[in-house]
Amino acid sequence: MAINLKLETKIVEVVNNVQIEREVFAHSASEPIFRQNGYEVNGDKKSFAIAFDKVESEFFFDSVATPLTKVNQINFDLTISKQSLGGQIFSIGRSSDGLFSVYQTSGGLEIVDVYDNTGVLVYNNILGTFAELDTDVKYTFDGATVTRDSPVSGVVSLDLSSVSNTDINIATGRNITVCRLSYLNSRFASYTLKELTYLSVKYPLTEGLGNEIWSEDKTNKGTLITNHAGGVDRINFGMWLKGDDVNGWTPYTL
Repeated sequence: MAINLKLETKIVEVVNNVQIEREVFAHSASEPIFRQNGYEVNGDKKSFAIAFDKVESEFFFDSVATPLTKVNQINFDLTISKQSLGGQIFSIGRSSDGLFSVYQTSGGLEIVDVYDNTGVLVYNNILGTFAELDTDVKYTFDGATVTRDSPVSGVVSLDLSSVSNTDINIATGRNITVCRLSYLNSRFASYTLKELTYLSVKYPLTEGLGNEIWSEDKTNKGTLITNHAGGVDRINFGMWLKGDDVNGWTPYTL
């Protein structure tokens, strides 16, 4: 008998002849229940990649949950692929009272900016020059060092220890932003976001459809934003993927 997956309401695993509900679905006829990430045999969800498109001005943000007063309180790591030259990689705060920013110019320069709590630019240096379109690049900031690690260019880093104790005033509610400046609708980037961790809190990026992304510990909820006229449909069927590592990943289609 054929199974209509659109009518299924849950994923159930049988363990020692006992049915265990792994996930219950709220879905419509146009939204497949098997999201792009799928499930491993052990129940783990597969990872995915969010494809940001500069043309549609898409980005990801979360609100600062705890006020930050020093640069060294910031830490993050994110992995992107299929990047194009130019655009924001990561930013938090605003230039008037505390900003940390890593961005790329159209010429392939990657630049790190730090503004203090009075709006003074206290750090402005080039992380590196990368003319090629690199793949699976991981950026890390541990409060004192920005590191870029990629299979093509290798590892490069900037030592920010001279400004790690700089006073900043990033208040609760300010934005942590990937793919756009955190305080302006500008410097949009175009790439695929694969992994994101901020202040040691991981965003697994495995929720499937929708524009909200919960942190792994369910304490924070990030949001995907698009200026596309299709709104959430653009995110659902243009950015999320489905499939597996063996057969490949493809966009959802109706």
